[in-house]
Amino acid sequence: MKRALAALAMLAAIVPAGAVRAQECSNVVVIGLAGVTWGDVQRVQPPQILELAEEGAVGSVSVRTNTSRTTYASGFATIGAGARMDAPKSVGPAELGNKRATGVRVQGVDAIRELALAAGYSTSVPGALATTLADRPVAAIGSSALGAEPASPVGVDVPVLLAAMDDHGLVDRAAVGGDVLEADPGSPFGVRTDLDVVEGALRDFLDDPCSVVFLDPGDLVRADALARLGDESARDEALLSADRQIGAAAEALDRDDLLLVVTVTSPRSDDRTHLGVAIAWGTGVYPGDSLESASTRKAGLVTLPDVAPTVLQHLEIARPTSMLGRPWFGRPHLVDPVAEAVDLDEESVFSYGVQPGVATGFVVAQVAAYVVLLALFGLRRRGRAIPAGVPATALEVVALAVAAFPLASYLAMAGMT
Repeated sequence: MKRALAALAMLAAIVPAGAVRAQECSNVVVIGLAGVTWGDVQRVQPPQILELAEEGAVGSVSVRTNTSRTTYASGFATIGAGARMDAPKSVGPAELGNKRATGVRVQGVDAIRELALAAGYSTSVPGALATTLADRPVAAIGSSALGAEPASPVGVDVPVLLAAMDDHGLVDRAAVGGDVLEADPGSPFGVRTDLDVVEGALRDFLDDPCSVVFLDPGDLVRADALARLGDESARDEALLSADRQIGAAAEALDRDDLLLVVTVTSPRSDDRTHLGVAIAWGTGVYPGDSLESASTRKAGLVTLPDVAPTVLQHLEIARPTSMLGRPWFGRPHLVDPVAEAVDLDEESVFSYGVQPGVATGFVVAQVAAYVVLLALFGLRRRGRAIPAGVPATALEVVALAVAAFPLASYLAMAGMT
């Protein structure tokens, strides 16, 4: 017995207390990208993202919430709720300081609840993830402010807070103030993310085991806003800036931790809705796997509401009933995952692009078939014979086509992936 106690004492002296705690409780980092597609990754070749894609599991994410165009704030609010959420531009911190802060209060939570209720999501809870993580520190890092002095201290400038807040609108820790930005006349709107400050905040927050950290790389939002004005020159550099922050997060984590990289909005400069990037790296994730979830039941495709349940499953915490998303999981896949994700995005854009025309054509075909049927019934009521042969056969074909079209279109969409 004495020898056992002595051995334990020696082990305690050799292994730091922080390392023991880290083994008992892992960290999680979720990085939200603005408007990044797998096509961007294929073109720019950001090294850290490509390395994560090689070492982790890869998929595409549907960024739709309750509206056709998801804002950055709505994307982060959806992640924090584990269900589709929309957020108004008036949502943000009650006070925006210049340094790291604790107990940050977010304004506009009631407005998010009202939007969820109007969309039919009365049981969904804004901030459900941080509320469920009540005994773990939750932090937010990053600023997507359009300038060093934003016109308003609220709005899309600090949407990352919406992922880290609890159901009362409180964020444990935050590094989202002015010190996260540095002046740069050559960058969109004259500012860029201070990478040293972000990396320092990451290290400090992750020094506390059991932490869950949400990161907004920032520069992507400003580049996306500039691209909407017709200037896309800053997009590639912004992606490389985000890539460095992703690398810093990966370096600060152990293999027992979890890193999720996910696009939260479609590119604002493109009227078409794109699928985004989804990467999982860490414990329980196998290289080469294709991500999917029970929400989509499609290989290689996940949704934004799935992020929160994925975090909870990793931490072995029960998912609250308010969360409608389901955890990501991987399936072995032999095809080049990045190339396949690019193809899936192209198919998705084409599919959504033709939907309005197809739907209109279907309605017109229905109306035409009904008009012909009414004409034939009118002939019968007047005692005249209905023409046989080709007209009758054509009418039968049209009727069967109208009846079979909804099911056929569903099967065609299911066969895309």
